Amino acid sequence: MRLLFPDFVCIGAQKAGTTWLFNQLVECPEVCIPKKECNYLSLTTKSIKKYTEMYKHCARNSLLGDISPYYATQSFIANYLYSVNPNTRIIFLIREPVSRAFSQYRMAQTAGRIPKNVSFLGAFRRNLQFMKRRGCYLEVLREYEKAGFTAENMLLLPFEWISQTPDVLLDHVDKFLGIEVPKNKSIMVKSFASATHGAKPPESEAARIKKWYIKQNKGLEEYLWWSPEWLA
Repeated sequence: MRLLFPDFVCIGAQKAGTTWLFNQLVECPEVCIPKKECNYLSLTTKSIKKYTEMYKHCARNSLLGDISPYYATQSFIANYLYSVNPNTRIIFLIREPVSRAFSQYRMAQTAGRIPKNVSFLGAFRRNLQFMKRRGCYLEVLREYEKAGFTAENMLLLPFEWISQTPDVLLDHVDKFLGIEVPKNKSIMVKSFASATHGAKPPESEAARIKKWYIKQNKGLEEYLWWSPEWLA
């Protein structure tokens, strides 16, 4: 049996455009992604055979992908990925961490995964649904760096460009993966469900969380090829 491993993995961040990216990539005939968020590598007991079976229906020359933002919550995944395929290309979408966390908080409350009586700050402090960890971008990047992945293996993308310049963002994906993603305007501008519905977190809570992330992500700019306003 021919073992098949993903050529690229999108590790997140959750609520930073991974669904949007999935919808663009599945339009590309050169790419095969069995499903979004298979999360297989997050399992503590993994079978290489079962993982590779997900790709058995893919055309032989397809670029195999796995888009599972849950991967950014697990520190062991970087080492595991490197051990099975050190040439795996890693995609990481990055969003202003407080708005990312609040979007996750609202979504989790709607889904019943965070009780309605738990405040945004309370959920964040308790790291419910890995809310705190998912915005620790520098920590995640250093784990992949330590595992052996180099800058050439990793593509960091700004979430904000999805609404501002989606075609430019996809040009970066094309170059990184060596493919040409169809620039389907109707799909590129498609609006996906917002978990916040225009709501904003309490200013006092947001300010405290922002202050925490400033310390956590200090040094992140060294890994980025753009300058997010929220890092200033």
